[in-house]
Amino acid sequence: MQSSDSPDANREGNLIDVRRLFLVVRERWIGALVCAVLVSGLLAWGLLRQIPVYATTSTLLVERSNDRVVDIKQVVDNSVDSSLTDALLLTHIQQIRSRTFLARAIASLTPGERASTLAAYPPAKKSANPLLKVDASAQLASPSPDKVEKDPSAPPSEESRLEDLISRNLKVERSGRTLLITLTMRHRDPAAAQFLANKLVDEYIAFLIDRATASNDSALVFLKREADDLRERVEAAEQNVQAYREKNNLFFIEQNQNIVSQRLRELSNSVTQARVRRQSLDAHVDQVEKITRGETDARSLASLPEFGAFASVQRQIDELRAKRDVLAESKGAKHPAMLDNATSLETLQRLRTQQIDAALADLRNQRDRALTDEKQLGVELAAAEKESLRYDQLAVEYNSLRSAVETTRATYATILSRLNETTISSRLQNTNIKFTDPAVMPVQPVEPNRMKILFIVGAMGALAFFGYPLTADKLDTRIKSWSDVEHYLKAPLLGEIDAANAVATPRRAGIVINGLDEEVAEGFRTLNNQIQLSSKERGPKTILVTSTIPSEGKSFVVSNLGASFAAHGSRTLLIDVDFRRPNLHRGFKVSNENGILAWLSSGAEVTPEVAQDKTLGITQVGPGLFLLPSGGESRKLTELLVRGRFTPLIRQLQKDFDLIILDTPPAGVFPDAEACCSLATEFFYVCRFAGPERLHTRQTLDRLRQRDAAFLGVVINAVPPGRTGAYALSGWGHGRRHYKSYYARR
Repeated sequence: MQSSDSPDANREGNLIDVRRLFLVVRERWIGALVCAVLVSGLLAWGLLRQIPVYATTSTLLVERSNDRVVDIKQVVDNSVDSSLTDALLLTHIQQIRSRTFLARAIASLTPGERASTLAAYPPAKKSANPLLKVDASAQLASPSPDKVEKDPSAPPSEESRLEDLISRNLKVERSGRTLLITLTMRHRDPAAAQFLANKLVDEYIAFLIDRATASNDSALVFLKREADDLRERVEAAEQNVQAYREKNNLFFIEQNQNIVSQRLRELSNSVTQARVRRQSLDAHVDQVEKITRGETDARSLASLPEFGAFASVQRQIDELRAKRDVLAESKGAKHPAMLDNATSLETLQRLRTQQIDAALADLRNQRDRALTDEKQLGVELAAAEKESLRYDQLAVEYNSLRSAVETTRATYATILSRLNETTISSRLQNTNIKFTDPAVMPVQPVEPNRMKILFIVGAMGALAFFGYPLTADKLDTRIKSWSDVEHYLKAPLLGEIDAANAVATPRRAGIVINGLDEEVAEGFRTLNNQIQLSSKERGPKTILVTSTIPSEGKSFVVSNLGASFAAHGSRTLLIDVDFRRPNLHRGFKVSNENGILAWLSSGAEVTPEVAQDKTLGITQVGPGLFLLPSGGESRKLTELLVRGRFTPLIRQLQKDFDLIILDTPPAGVFPDAEACCSLATEFFYVCRFAGPERLHTRQTLDRLRQRDAAFLGVVINAVPPGRTGAYALSGWGHGRRHYKSYYARR
C-alpha cells in the first residue's frame, strides 16, 4: 500500500479531484443545466435592458518643449526631461480629473448646454420628508438664512449633477508609451458625448494658458521688485566703499601696500646685517680681552684686520728675542749688546701694549655703535610691521566691501536678464499641449455590448453550471466517498460495491454465484480479501452485517459476499436475523415457512444434529453456501436473545460452519443489530451511496463499536458507475475499469 505522501499519490489525488468534479456534475447535470439557463437568462435579460450608452474619444499631445522664437528658458517651464515624462503625463491626467478643473469646465457651460447634457439623465424623484419642514413663523423670525436647516430630500443642484455625471463617465488615460492623452466620454446622447469630450479638451488648454499667464505675470512683478531692490543695494554698497577709502586714505591702497612691503624687506635685511656686525665685533672684543688677560697668545691678533700694524711690532719683538737668545750664548747679561737688546725689546713691548689698548678701545666703540644701530633698526622694523598689518587689515575690509558690491551687482545683472527673458516668454505660447484629434459623434453604443454580455452570460452560466452541483455536493451530508468514511466516521473503508443497475432486482442476490455482472462480482472479491486481511479471527467466525437505515442493500451484500466466501472454500451460512422484514429468502427464491421463528415455535431442542432439522429449514443455495431463513416475522428479537433457545442455536451452528453471516435490521432504526453483536465475533457496516446522513451514521456506529464484536470497517454499496475504484485504499480493485478492455482481449 503506497504512502499518501509520495509523488505518485499526490498526482493520483489531483486526478481523483478532477474526476470527482466530473462525477459530481454528471450526477446533478439536470439541476445544473436548469440553474445555468436560469442565471444566464436573467442576467442577459437584465443586461440587454440597459439604456444605450455612447462613447467618443478626443486626444491631447503633450510636447516636450514649446516652440520658441528665442532660445531662453521660461520662468514657468512646461518642458520636461525624458526621465520626467511619466510624471508629467500623470500630472496632466490627475489635473483633468480634479474637481477644480471640472468645476471650471462646468462653469463655462451655457444654460442650454447644461440642459442638453442633463436631458438624458433625469434626476431621481424623492418624496419630501414632512418631518424636515421648517415652520414659516420660525423662518420669518430667523435673522440669517444660514440657520435654516437644509432638506436632505431636496434634489441635488445642477452643478452637482453635472460634476457627478462627468466624473463617473470620463476616462482619462495615457495612450501606450506615447505622449498622447486620451479623454473618453460616455453619455446616453451621442451628440452630448462628442460635445463634452471636445469641450473638456478646449477648456483644459485654456486652463493651462491662464495658469501659465498668471504665473508669468506674478513672476514679472516679483522680478521687477527684486531688480529695483538690488539696484539700490548696489548703489549703497558702492557708496560704502568710497566712504571707507576716503576715511582711511586708501585711494592707492595697493601702491601703499607695495611701498610698505618693500620698506619692511629692507629694514629686515638691515637689522640682520647690523646683528651680524655686532656679533662679529663682540667676538673680536672678547678675543682681545682674553689676550690682554694673558689667556691667549698675542700673535693671534695679527689675523684681525684692526691690528694690521701690530704684526710688524710683533715681528720685531720676535726678532729681538731670537737675537737675545743668540747673544746669551756668547755674551753675558751685562754685555752692552744684551742691554741694548733688552732696551729695544722693552720699548717694542710697550708699543705693542699701547696698540692693543687703542685697538680694543676702538673695537668697543664700534661694538657700541653697532648695538645702537641694531636697536634703532629693530624699532623701525617693528613700526614697519605694524604699518604693514594695518594696511593688510584695511585691505581685508576693503576687499570685503568690494566683494559685496560685485556679488550684489552680479545678482542684479542675473535678475535683470531673467526679467528680460520673462518679458519675452510671456508674449509666447504658454502651453505645450495641443489638441490633435477631436472627438467624433459615435454611431454604435458601447453599452449594452453584446459581445461582452455574451461573454459575461457564458461565464456566469458556466459558473452556475459547475457551482450548483459543487455547492449541492458540499451541502450534501450523506456518505458518498472514502473521505466521508475515513475523515468523518473515523473508520476504515473495506470496499466499494458498484450499483448493479444492469441486473434486475430479484436476481441480484445471485450475481456472484451466476456471474451476472463481473464488475460487481469483482467488488465482492475485493471485499472478501479486505475482510480476510482485516480480520484477526482465523478459525470459524460469525460476521454481523448492519446499516443505518433500511434499503441500503444489506441483504444484497450478505448474499453475494457469502457466495464469494463459499467460492473460496469456506462453508458459509447466511442467517436472516431481520425478523421485522426478512428479505434473504426472496433473493434465493426460498420459502420462508421454515426458519428460525418456526423452529423456535416448534419447541425443538438444540442438538448437534439441529442443522438437519427440516423445521429449521437450512437450505443450500449454492456451492458451499447455505441459507437459514427467518421463518416468519417478529419484533421480539431482543426478547429471544435474552431468553429462549435462539442464542444456543447460533452457538451450535457456529460449530457446523466455517463462516456465519448475520443479516440484521438497520441499527440506526432498531436496537436488534446492537443486541446481536453478542452473537458475532466481528461486524462491518453497509452504507448505501448518498444514502444515510453522516451524523446519524456516526452516532449509530459509535454505539456498535462499544460492543464486544470487532469492527472491520465500512462498505459503500450501490456506487454509481465511474465512482468506484478511484477511492480504494488498497491495491485491489483500483483502476480495474481502466484495464477492463485490456483483459477482455482474446
